Amino acid sequence: MCVIVFCMSNPSLAADLPLIGHIFEKMQDDFPYSGDYNGIGEQLATEPVSDAQNAEETAGVAETSDYTQTANGVTVTLSEMYCNSQALYITVQIRSKEKFSEISSFSFEETTAKFSFLSEDSWLTPTLDGAFIDGNTFAGLLRFDLNGLLGYNDSELKLPDTYSVELKLNRLVGNLSNVEPPDLGVTEEEIDAMSDEEWDAYMKEWYAKHSDYYDSTYTAYSGPWTFDLEVTQDKSDMQVVEINEKNEQGIGFSRVVRDRFEITMYESSKNPQAAEKNYFPVMLDADGDLMTGNDGWVNVLEIGSHDVSTVDLFLVDEVLWLDELKGIYWDNPWAETYDGKTFKEILLENCAYHKEVSFEK
Repeated sequence: MCVIVFCMSNPSLAADLPLIGHIFEKMQDDFPYSGDYNGIGEQLATEPVSDAQNAEETAGVAETSDYTQTANGVTVTLSEMYCNSQALYITVQIRSKEKFSEISSFSFEETTAKFSFLSEDSWLTPTLDGAFIDGNTFAGLLRFDLNGLLGYNDSELKLPDTYSVELKLNRLVGNLSNVEPPDLGVTEEEIDAMSDEEWDAYMKEWYAKHSDYYDSTYTAYSGPWTFDLEVTQDKSDMQVVEINEKNEQGIGFSRVVRDRFEITMYESSKNPQAAEKNYFPVMLDADGDLMTGNDGWVNVLEIGSHDVSTVDLFLVDEVLWLDELKGIYWDNPWAETYDGKTFKEILLENCAYHKEVSFEK
């Protein structure tokens, strides 16, 4: 899965410390799943980690509470929590006793989450997006895509209104900036002349020669940081449109769900007799613009500034989408037409399935 992570220096945030209890509000425009976070969710940590004005003076103080844990000089504090039918959002502050290295982004690895409605631990990895407040402090948002647990097609497993989570963050990884990869040793012309098989063989040989390169691109901090959470699902913004359709090829959608920050397409279970093809789910907003996601899941899409009063759902032959149609859009994303046709018209001509869905304002 693709994980999209961003980090930036933001002096205005440092001037407003402490952030604990207000990360949703202060950073809502910077999160990939952007929107109005004001007044939502539950406040977890009710006090700042320290009252000191200079974060560097007290970073990494070994405090322990229900929502603050320290391991090996790194203190993780869970600030706020919000859950809808699609995802669990948790804001987090990460502070280090020593200044962080030149890190461009963070991620938590080897994460386990025991959900009370599942019989086994989940290895569902959250995304972590945020910004450095200063050299010792990072603030951001952990997002667990709950559809990764429940599935994107017809399923009897439903998310309960309330549940508990035993969260264990085992390893924090910082991707180092300004790390130059070794030279590939071939020109662009030579690469273009290679077949796919020749390129794969060449890159395997290149990685074997430079096996230590990957280890030089990150620095890791060992946990664990463990937390017990009681979660209540917020259904106030949820709208569900039932579709429950399959075409003659045995493909279609069962429903589409709109929440506060995301909209998700659920495919109908494939007919065993359906053609042996893979189909890519695509959604256009009311203006005909392509909607995209941020967690690597192709079925869950960010609402952001999109007009989703009406959306168009498509299933497109996967090869056709990846090799041709997707490129048509991204080569000219803001143009009204392409060769005299809108992108919606192109999809209508090439898709295997289409459905228009409207939501209440």
